[in-house]
Amino acid sequence: MKALWGVEPFHQTEAQIGRTYRFISEFCGDNGKIEIGFIVTRMENELNLAFDVDQDRRFTSYPKEILVKKLNRSGVQSKNVGINVVDYPTFSKTKAANRLLELAKDKDCEICVIYSQGGGEIKKLFLGSFAESAVHLSDRNLLIINPHTKLPKKIRTVLFCYVPSKESLSALKKMINFCQKHRAKLVIFHAAQFCFGVPDNEADDEVKSYNKAVRKWKLEIEKKCAQANVKCEFQISSEFAMVSSLALKTAKKVRADLICVLAKSGPATALIGGSVTRQILRSSNLPILVMR
Repeated sequence: MKALWGVEPFHQTEAQIGRTYRFISEFCGDNGKIEIGFIVTRMENELNLAFDVDQDRRFTSYPKEILVKKLNRSGVQSKNVGINVVDYPTFSKTKAANRLLELAKDKDCEICVIYSQGGGEIKKLFLGSFAESAVHLSDRNLLIINPHTKLPKKIRTVLFCYVPSKESLSALKKMINFCQKHRAKLVIFHAAQFCFGVPDNEADDEVKSYNKAVRKWKLEIEKKCAQANVKCEFQISSEFAMVSSLALKTAKKVRADLICVLAKSGPATALIGGSVTRQILRSSNLPILVMR
């Protein structure tokens, strides 16, 4: 798997960069390749005020020198990654996010790793806009990490937020393959209707039909996981609460190392691009994989 990792040397500590590099290496696997992208906007005061640097170097070779030094101090050898520094004169986080995604496409990367600056409700609304813009604009998978993210050395448990649909089933197949390669456990989280679990002898025809449909796709997923020799577990909740809260509660319960959500889903839940995903992105202290 090839990944483009968006690095901001002025806003990420050496420890954060080092931990993120090790996690991306684990995520991509032994044959993975990592490209680093630094979109040099006009929002970096460190560059805008660097009057001792020639104007023609200030947003090109100079930021590259800074990036390479910080990577080396973080334990990331520049010879092991591709380094791409793009001079992009904008003050817009949305445009910057779009330019990073364009770079991912140019480099033929399957996934783009975004570092969100979220932290505290007010700060998240502003600084988290880069990651949220990327979620809406991206045509490829995104791995979202924030300053409070706990990055495990090994991915042992993946929580997949499932909504019955063709898109969700397609993404699930990819996650089964991912778990197979990483020898990880796959936990399927589903926010069910309140009627789920009502005994058939107490349910009307509509409820019986719904429960039957849930049992059917659950059985199909179990079969696919068994064929791939992937251990799976189901966490189906009909609790009256916000879906995002239930998902995060479940992730904590099963000790997930990674949460996977869909970029698009059925109209019943509007999982991604809606409030559920925003809340998960803003509130989770786990890495979030947003799948297309």
